[in-house]
Amino acid sequence: MINVSVASSEASKLTNNSNEASDVKKDVDSIRNGIDSSWKSIEIMSLNLDVDKIMGQMSSSINELQTLSNDIVTTAEEIRREEEEAEERRREAEAKAAEAKAN
Repeated sequence: MINVSVASSEASKLTNNSNEASDVKKDVDSIRNGIDSSWKSIEIMSLNLDVDKIMGQMSSSINELQTLSNDIVTTAEEIRREEEEAEERRREAEAKAAEAKAN
């Protein structure tokens, strides 16, 4: 049977990675804002566009990590339920077979 605790643990690691990436994104944004307020030049405008592009990519990656983390737990729980239902059907079939054999 699937171990939901292990799946949850792995999902938690992804959530932690997502949180760390969010923190890095905030730091990068803070640095970008500091540079932007200190220097005004064409190079800084270009730098800001590149940083904005990277931050957009980071946002996408963060969202994907969060979604994947949730999906891992949900899928593990669904598999566990299916396994438990299959086990219950197996037991019922064995009980019916034993009852039929006894009669």
